[in-house]
Amino acid sequence: MLRDLGWSFSSVCALICGAATAFLHWWVVMHLGLWPYIIFELIPGLPGLAFGFYAIHQSNSKIAWLGLLLSLSPLVTWLSI
Repeated sequence: MLRDLGWSFSSVCALICGAATAFLHWWVVMHLGLWPYIIFELIPGLPGLAFGFYAIHQSNSKIAWLGLLLSLSPLVTWLSI
């Protein structure tokens, strides 16, 4: 079951960057209230998007989809304001 998820270097990088983006958004922006520090979301977020799109394009990886959704998760907060 775990082998069919599309594990690759780019999908794992997308997952790591997506998790970092989601955590930094929750910790820095939501918990500490430091919304001007949105740059800390962009540093892991943009590579997460790039790795995610690349892995999805190459192998339609489910892991990359998860990383891509985690990288895009701060948009839910920013678009609802």
